[in-house]
Amino acid sequence: MKTFVILILVAFLIKVSFATSFFAVPIDKQLREADAVVRGVYLSHLYKKLPSGEVVTELTFKIREVAGIKLKPFAGREIKILQPGGVWGDINYKISGTSTFKEGEESVLLLKKGKFGYWPLNLGMAKYHIVQEGRQTFLKSAVFPNHPRLGNISYENFRYEMKKEFGTVVSYESYSRSVNKVQSEIADAEFLGNSREIASGEPHGSKAVLSRDGKPFEIFWPLLLLASMGLVMTYFARRKG
Repeated sequence: MKTFVILILVAFLIKVSFATSFFAVPIDKQLREADAVVRGVYLSHLYKKLPSGEVVTELTFKIREVAGIKLKPFAGREIKILQPGGVWGDINYKISGTSTFKEGEESVLLLKKGKFGYWPLNLGMAKYHIVQEGRQTFLKSAVFPNHPRLGNISYENFRYEMKKEFGTVVSYESYSRSVNKVQSEIADAEFLGNSREIASGEPHGSKAVLSRDGKPFEIFWPLLLLASMGLVMTYFARRKG
């Protein structure tokens, strides 16, 4: 019995010794340590083995905002992030302290650039949940959700600190809204133009003859006047002849 109790205690101590410990580091210090920050929506994951032999999980996110990463114009709005651990063969390489994600979940991630790509900064400490309260947006640490500071961060203040640290914050959401607005305005203008042509009975692509004040210029009467003047001049020329 005594031996059984000792074995349980040893197993417990081993588990504790291999567990990941986190410390509540101020967000401004975390931003200084990070190489990039991404606000994105989790899409999917896959397992892979790096050339170094390490088994990792490759997480794919749809980017909404990004800082510290220079993406090519009109490049894909997705980013792949590597997280240690995963399934390879029949073995599950589980790493304590890593984050979990649900499909469609939106979060903010602090990243560190490595040899094979971007990794979460300090494992699970890198993840912040997005909380919407009325018109205000807050961040909540995934590891310290009840912390007086890390559990209630104004996103406006966080974005200010992020911009101060990285210089530029690219928002793909506002960019998409601008593009959609322009495309919508062009479509409305084309529709309005076509509607006016149909209402006026003019074929699509025809051009109206306008006077200087922008009003339709009737050319029938000037042509009739010129024709009449020509007939009169011809008449008098024949009489003289």
